[in-house]
Amino acid sequence: MEIKYKEINDLKEEIEIILSIKDELSNEEINNFVDSFPSLTEKEIREKIAEITNNNEYLIEEVNIEEQFEEKPINLQKESFEKCEIAESEEIKEEQVQQIIINKIQESEPENEIQIETVEELNSTLIDIAAIVGEVKHNQLCLQWQWPEKANKIKVVYRGDSFPKSAEDSSAATSVIKREKDENTGTFVIDRISEGNYYFTIYVMAEMNDKVFYSQGKRRLIVNKKPIEIYYNLKIKRSLLGKIKSAEIMFSMEDEGEVKLPAITVIGKRGNMPIQKLDGDDIYTFNEVVITKNRPSVFEFPVESIKNNMYIKLFVMNDKESIRYRIISPAREKLYFK
Repeated sequence: MEIKYKEINDLKEEIEIILSIKDELSNEEINNFVDSFPSLTEKEIREKIAEITNNNEYLIEEVNIEEQFEEKPINLQKESFEKCEIAESEEIKEEQVQQIIINKIQESEPENEIQIETVEELNSTLIDIAAIVGEVKHNQLCLQWQWPEKANKIKVVYRGDSFPKSAEDSSAATSVIKREKDENTGTFVIDRISEGNYYFTIYVMAEMNDKVFYSQGKRRLIVNKKPIEIYYNLKIKRSLLGKIKSAEIMFSMEDEGEVKLPAITVIGKRGNMPIQKLDGDDIYTFNEVVITKNRPSVFEFPVESIKNNMYIKLFVMNDKESIRYRIISPAREKLYFK
């Protein structure tokens, strides 16, 4: 249940990231969610999308299973089909194709019996990785995955406009990664990435009879968007004796449109300015902050949370969300309580 709850939260974050750059989600992106969150059904994923977008069209959209199947490459490449005298245009399920191949081999000369084991071994090797974890941080994109038991080599294929059409997509960038001895976690990194979308498919690779074969491929969309800059200021009212009567924090931005911020935590530290969240105490949290250009949002800040000789600083509470927003602080003297 804990895994499912985490995947629901991760799904919500990814949906909001995509909707921050476009108005709707495509079937391809929904299918990618189905692959990326195995504990959630497609029905649950579509319900979450409909809830976030307030658009019930996502609920009634029919999914054509046969078309989905046709779009996915099977384990054996074109040459194997030709040996079986199967036309490329025929719509035959993957299990049927593999059985036909085995039957053809069994009908051939006795020395080919070894080939049956080789085909079975090939197909047991071409098992897709279970999930891809992606992160953008400090202008660097990093993918990680757990190696399938028998996989020793993968091919990372990616584009900026859509998911690759195949492992040999001529319009895509590629990188082949070999598994190190006793390595369980694989890693792929792109340094100094540009703003935009990155559509990845990772294929498990294997070779037989001097030919390269690929798994169906595991997809992952990573969105690298320039962070939205959020400004804030602190306004303090004091009594004639200098005692703090009230305090307000005002949020503003210069970008167009409306932004609903994730939870913002206020970190306080006595004697010096906190540089990161762990430098001080979490003294208050702002939820449901909505900002529109030229219309700052003002919130009361509880004075009982403030101590003498304290500096405060605001941070995005969720580290995953922090890559989407840049919280810009005023001068340190404006965040100081004497």
